[in-house]
This record gives sequence, C-alpha cells and structure tokens, in this order.
Amino acid sequence: MYAHAVVLAKTLAMLFPTNAVAYEILLSLVKDAYWKKLESGRPRNKPLTMEFFSQKTGADLRSHPHLAPTFDEFLDSGLSSLEEAARKSTGQFAREAFEHFERRWSNLRRSLLSIALRPPSPAQSIDPLFMETGLIELGGWFDQDEANAMFALVFSMLYEQRLSDAVAAEGNVQGLAHVAVLDEAHRIVPADTEGGDGALVSAASQAAHLLSQMIAECRALGQGLILAEQSAGNISPQVLINTSTKIVHSVFFGRDKEFLRSALSLSNEEEDFLAYLEVGEALAFTGRAYQPILVKVPRHL
Repeated sequence: MYAHAVVLAKTLAMLFPTNAVAYEILLSLVKDAYWKKLESGRPRNKPLTMEFFSQKTGADLRSHPHLAPTFDEFLDSGLSSLEEAARKSTGQFAREAFEHFERRWSNLRRSLLSIALRPPSPAQSIDPLFMETGLIELGGWFDQDEANAMFALVFSMLYEQRLSDAVAAEGNVQGLAHVAVLDEAHRIVPADTEGGDGALVSAASQAAHLLSQMIAECRALGQGLILAEQSAGNISPQVLINTSTKIVHSVFFGRDKEFLRSALSLSNEEEDFLAYLEVGEALAFTGRAYQPILVKVPRHL
C-alpha cells in the first residue's frame, strides 16, 4: 500500500504546479489517509505495522475497497491534519501549506477527475477493464493535466494488478495476458516539458517517468503495451528506449527523422529511406535483428 500511496501522490501532483516541499507534504497526506483507514479497522490488540502497510497492494484495495479511504475522506483528512498543524504552529509555513492545499482541494472537488474518483457504486470492481477489451476515451478532457493524471492512475492500477497476479502465481507468469494500446501518445508522454520554474514538478514529465518505469517492468508480468504516435519526435525519448519493438511508417519531417536516427542508431541511408516507404510498408526494429526489417501489410487487410 505504500507503493500505491506513492503512485497516487504522483498522480495528484500532476493536477497543479507543485514544488518539492509541497510534494513531500502531499505524499505524507496520502500515506496518512491510508494508514488511518487501515488502523481504524484493526483490533486494538493488533496495532498496524509498517510491514503490513507496505505489503498491501493496489490490487488488495480493489478486492477489499473498505480498506481504502474514499476520495472525500482523503481530502477531509488531509485538510484537518494541515489545519491542526497550522493552529499549533507559530510560524507562517504551516499556515501557508494549509492555504495552498485548501485552494487546490477546492478545485479538485470540482474537477472531472473527481467524477472518476467518486464512483456511484464504490464496491464495483474495475478489474474487467484489465482483462477484457475496453476503450478509455480522454480526448474530451479539456484540461490536459487531468487527462495525464487519469491515465497515470489507470495504468498504474493495471500495473499493480499484473504485479499482484505475478506474486499470486509465485512468479510463474504464463506469457502475454493483456495488451494496452495508447493512441496519440504525445498527449500523455510528450518529449518536451513546458517552460517555467524548473523547481516545479511537471505533470507531463511525471507521467512520462512513471510510464517509462512501468514499461521497463511490465513485459515480465505478462502485460503488453503499444504506443501509437504520428510524430516520433513528440514523445519522450525514455518511453521509446524502453519499448522492445519499434514499427516506423513513412517519415518526411526532418526533426522526426533525426530523432529516430539518434534513438534507433540508423545509418544515413536508412534515415533517408524512411521518406520512401509506401502505404502499407514499415521498418521494424527489434532486439533480435541487427538491422531494420522491411515489412509489408497486404492491402486487402
């Protein structure tokens, strides 16, 4: 559950500019909310231990939703803790921290993300999303930071589910169990973060880092991931590096060709050839081949 709390804190940090100190406070609020909820349900003679807290996973929470605080319980608990700290403190820092999160919590309660975090039936499992064919459409979300946060939250829960399945199977994962497809990948893992204060936690960079880390590990858990993007130069290089197979269709834009040449170690001739690929043709790059493979898709498909 400790790892789940860290993921949730990273997700919430995507919703508004957050410096390092504010992020540490946010992480503390998330962990405290989960700790208090678990502690309230345990017998007095069996106090909650850090070992038990760290062993519980996100998949455990979905199987036993009563172990997790609700969205409103988390917000109320966090504000109460900050308000109490501000009341006891003689300095300005605690008061400013309370006002900082009070404003942001107010906006969060009115966000689209709050609808997803307040399900009509909290006991309803979302596990079928991770086992069957489904479509999650984020294109209608005007606020890109909210879309980043929602995607990171869903994908992290998917990753946690695969991790829990692997633990239950004692590491004996039987091949590919599920494939997730992310279209318009630059909307979630863009190559360049927006300008501004470098001390602030970037929503886009947090999502890219989180996704890159999980991509590097999820293949061993039976989880596949396909990222589709029209312009390769628009996505995070780390995401491209952590994918095992790359399929490249015709590329005309110079910056994209230069990016692919650097990322895929292309020769000058191979880089130039990208512009001459016809419809239905692509170059496939995989670790099992020492050079790109030209593939063709029959038109009748």
